[in-house]
Amino acid sequence: MNKQPQRLFSVLALCILASAITFTGCKVSQVTIPTAIPTLTPTLVPTPTESKIEYLQVFEVVWSTINENYFDPDFGGLDWDAVHEKYEPLIITAKDEDTLYQLLNQMLWELNVSHIGVGPVDVWPSVEPVAWENGEIGIDVRLLDDQAVITRVEAESTAEQAGLQPGFIIQSINATPVEQILAVTQEHLAPPNNVQGRIDILTRSLLSLIYGDPGTCVTLAYLDGEDELHKGCIERMQRPREGDMGDVLPLAYLEFESSRLNTGIGYIRFNTFHEDLIPDMVEAVNKLQDAPGIIIDLRGNPGGDPSTAEQLAAQFLDGETSLGSFTTKTGIIPRPFTGINVYPGPLVILIDALSFSGSEYFSSAMQALDRAAIIGERSPGGLSAMTVTTLPNGAILGYPVAQLISPDGKVLEGNGVIPDISVTLERDQLLDGIDAQLQAAVSYIEKNNLETSSPQRTPISIALSPGLPPVLDGTISPGEWDDAMREQFPDGSDLLLMRHGEYLYLGIRAKNPGMIAGNVFVQRGHQIAILHTSAALGTAIYQEGSDTWQQSQDFSWSCRNTGNSEVALAERTVFLQTEGWVASNSRMGIPNELEYQIKIDGNTLYLTVIFLRADDPSVKIPWPPELKDDCISPTEGELPSNMEFSPEQWGMLEFPDAGG
Repeated sequence: MNKQPQRLFSVLALCILASAITFTGCKVSQVTIPTAIPTLTPTLVPTPTESKIEYLQVFEVVWSTINENYFDPDFGGLDWDAVHEKYEPLIITAKDEDTLYQLLNQMLWELNVSHIGVGPVDVWPSVEPVAWENGEIGIDVRLLDDQAVITRVEAESTAEQAGLQPGFIIQSINATPVEQILAVTQEHLAPPNNVQGRIDILTRSLLSLIYGDPGTCVTLAYLDGEDELHKGCIERMQRPREGDMGDVLPLAYLEFESSRLNTGIGYIRFNTFHEDLIPDMVEAVNKLQDAPGIIIDLRGNPGGDPSTAEQLAAQFLDGETSLGSFTTKTGIIPRPFTGINVYPGPLVILIDALSFSGSEYFSSAMQALDRAAIIGERSPGGLSAMTVTTLPNGAILGYPVAQLISPDGKVLEGNGVIPDISVTLERDQLLDGIDAQLQAAVSYIEKNNLETSSPQRTPISIALSPGLPPVLDGTISPGEWDDAMREQFPDGSDLLLMRHGEYLYLGIRAKNPGMIAGNVFVQRGHQIAILHTSAALGTAIYQEGSDTWQQSQDFSWSCRNTGNSEVALAERTVFLQTEGWVASNSRMGIPNELEYQIKIDGNTLYLTVIFLRADDPSVKIPWPPELKDDCISPTEGELPSNMEFSPEQWGMLEFPDAGG
């Protein structure tokens, strides 16, 4: 079988990860060859030749192995017996081994999961070249606007010596146009079937041709920063550090770097989660204990050993904890470990569409545990644990035996890790020497340190209130708000804060009469929601960016009805359930009074409250009174796409008995 760029399955990504279930180091197990081949109907298929009998043996082993060991006994709703009946006659007609493997993978990919596929041993290094190929020229490549753009060039590499730079566009590899390579790869796309999965597979198909045996050269045609065409044969260097993968699987080739950026922030990058790198990780974090922040760069990292991921996580976590659990055919396997919290400071993890499996295991958990900010691009969602076994013809079958569940209960297979701050790479910036994702990570840490070094506001503690919650009718009635905390706006207007159950109740009583509108800004993690009430209710959402907050959702208006009809009440109930808040609108009750009901998540809430007076809507009255950010900036017409919020200036509410 040739090394045409096609990715059968992600071998390294969770091959080692599977060892944590019932497998040791992804050792290959021998499967018994079936002693009998099912009787075939002569009128439907040709009489099997000797090679076709071997193909059928391989087919039966593959099908039965999945049937007996696949983590989901329901096969995701797929009729696995019917799949057998569908592919058996096709296997008999396979003209050669290439066709056999294509059919077997086509069958396996009907399960629509990652980490599943079959192929001969000699093609495995090209499946995950970043970790398994033994020769490289020292570049990384990403598809930007469907162009193969160089994103990183290693210092003192043969690529650097040849004059390659970030931002250059590769036009062809070994005389084959990039467009042709991608077109061929498109015909053999393995799950996960999403945009990120497609980018991952297509990019690795290019990398598999750039990597190769040391001492050989790869011929690249490329455009420089002025879009002038160049061509050169660049020698592949021997990758010096080997990592053992057992007796059958190919060697891994390990890379690890740790340094301090010009800002003093620590930077750690490695190409796979391999147990041999644990000492490097521990030493690097120890040396960076005094750094103002640490960035772990998992872009392009295909994954690896879960224990290695947990050992790294332990350097940043404290006490008994877990990065998630494995769901197998027979039950759930927890993954507890003890954190030692060597570094409690700001932590950022960089990911992209090539951050696969073990990288997703680590980053998703650190995100769910609220220990790290994730910056970059969404990952593919290849997060099932795999084992491998040899087949009768010597090929290797990989298949998932467990599904990974994150600490917050999410199934990431097919969904991926969504960054807290999304940042893409741009060719123009790369040509100028700017790595926008790394720059965003630095900015995040610097901003975080600035905020934490600023004087903190005194939190307002709001305990559970006895009695009944207020009725949101736009009238702050006597008796309803007697237990509320009282704050004042700068014009002397009243802000009332009270808690019942899992909700915060917020009342605004404007000093001057007249119709008013209210905006409550609520920060939850890396999102800010604007809860607006006037003649209707609406929610706008902003996502934290590297420098500003970027709008991800505009207002969609609802709850205009001011009556108490069943329809109006049902609409408000649905709004509360879907949006997490509800309020009286400005046409209800007393014109200068508003009432909010806001869902509480956790023990702390940062918010600011703005109201607009009827006599001068351009004037915004804020609480806290000293607020200076864009919450009080004029916004004529539509909301701006970017705003500068400073939640450290906002009110900090604490709910001591809320839990979470």
